[in-house]
Amino acid sequence: MKRTTGLIAFAAFLLTASVDASTESLDAAARTEIAEALAQKLASSYAVADAGEKMAQAVRSKLAAGAYDRIDSPEEFARALHADARAVVDDRHLRVFFDPGRATSPATPAQPAGPPPGMPEARHGAIGRLQVLPGNVGYMEVSGVPPGATAAIDAAFAYLRNTDALIVDLRGNGGGAPQTVAYYMSYLSEGAPYTVIRVHDRQRGVFETKTTDLGDRAYGAKKPLYVLTSKVTFSGGEEFAYDVQAFKRGVIVGETSGGGANPGGLQPLGRGFAAFVPSGLVKHPVTGGNWEGVGVKPDVAVDPDLALLEAHRLAAESLAATISDAGEAEMLRALAASLAERRKSTNAASTTALTKAQKQLVGRYTPVAGSGPTFQVTEKEGHLMLQPGMRPPSRLELVSAGTYRMVGLPDDFIATFISGPADKRRLLVQQSTALPPLLLEQRP
Repeated sequence: MKRTTGLIAFAAFLLTASVDASTESLDAAARTEIAEALAQKLASSYAVADAGEKMAQAVRSKLAAGAYDRIDSPEEFARALHADARAVVDDRHLRVFFDPGRATSPATPAQPAGPPPGMPEARHGAIGRLQVLPGNVGYMEVSGVPPGATAAIDAAFAYLRNTDALIVDLRGNGGGAPQTVAYYMSYLSEGAPYTVIRVHDRQRGVFETKTTDLGDRAYGAKKPLYVLTSKVTFSGGEEFAYDVQAFKRGVIVGETSGGGANPGGLQPLGRGFAAFVPSGLVKHPVTGGNWEGVGVKPDVAVDPDLALLEAHRLAAESLAATISDAGEAEMLRALAASLAERRKSTNAASTTALTKAQKQLVGRYTPVAGSGPTFQVTEKEGHLMLQPGMRPPSRLELVSAGTYRMVGLPDDFIATFISGPADKRRLLVQQSTALPPLLLEQRP
C-alpha cells in the first residue's frame, strides 16, 4: 500500500531545499513532456490495462485539444492532470503532484519504499501513544504501518500484553507496507502462519503476505479487540481494519475509511512532477474482494471524535459480561456507564462563532524547508478546516491561543499557528510519530 502516515505523511520526505512552486512556470514543451510521461506510465503500469489505456487517452486528448495551454503554474498543472485521470478511473491512490524533492526518489511498485533511515517513523514504527486505560484496557495509537517496524511492534505488544482488551487507533493511519500489517495480524492471532492478503501486480505477478507464528509473545486471538477508523484511515491502515473485520478478529468503531486498496509506487514524470500509479489489485483470501472505492465500513458507526470513548465503553461492557469476580464486574459496568455519559456530553460540536483573528488564518501554507504538500486552511459552516495536499480535511477545534486539535483524529494531531517573517503566519503540524512540518503562509 502507499507509504503515508496520517495527515503529515509527507514530513518523512524532508530531504531537499525548499522549492517555491509559485515561482516556477511551464511552457508548451514542458507541458507536453509531462503529460505524455504521465500517459505512458498509466498505459504501461496501471493495475488494469484497459483502464490505464483509457486514462492515458484522456490525458492525450486534453493535451491535443489545448486544455492545458493557459496553465503555467506547476501546481495547477498537476491538479489538472490529476483531475483528468481520476475522471476516468476514481482510484483513490492515483495522484499527480509537483514536488521536486519527493519526485527524485521513486518507490518500487507494490513494495513502497519506507521512510529515510533515522526518521521518526523508522525508529518508532509510526506507533505513537501506548496507554493502559481504566478497566485494564490497552490503547495503541498506530498512525502508519511503515516497513521495518517489527521491533517497535514487538515493544508495543510487550508493554500491553497483560491488558484484558485492546483498542488500536487507526484514525490517523494513512498506510504503509502490507508486510507490516501482516506482522500486526500475527500478534492478534495465534498458531501456524496463514495468508493475510494476495496482491495481483501487473509487473511482479502475484505475491502474498503471511503471518508469523509468535508463540507466547502473541496477544492472541481471544481477547476483545476494537479498531478505530476515520475518513483519513487509508491504504495500509484500511487493510489493517479490513483484515480484522474479514477474519472476524475484532470490532471496527468509527466512520467509513478512505477507500484506497490498490498498491503501487511513485513514478517520476520529469521536471519535478511525479505520479503515484497503482499497479496491483488486492484480493483478500476470505472475501475475495477489497475496500477500493468503498472503504472499510465500521461495525459500530460513530463520529470518529467519539470512537475512542465508544470503544472503551464496549470493551468495559464485554469484560464485565465475562469476568467471574462480581466486584470487578460491577466496577466495569460502572465504568461503561460513565463512558456513555462522557460520550453524551462531548457529542455536540462547538458552535462559537469564529473571531476575526481566526478567520485571518484562512489561506495557503507551504513548507518552509524540504518538500511536502501545500496545506489549505478554509472556513466551512463556521469552523476552520485543515487539508494537507489531497488528503481529507479535518475540522480544527481551539485548545488554547493559536493551538488547535484536529477533530476526529488521535489527540496528538495538533496544529499551531505562530508568528513568522514579514507578518506572515507559520503553521506547525504536530503528531507524536513524525517530524512536524513547518509551513509558511502564502499571500497573493
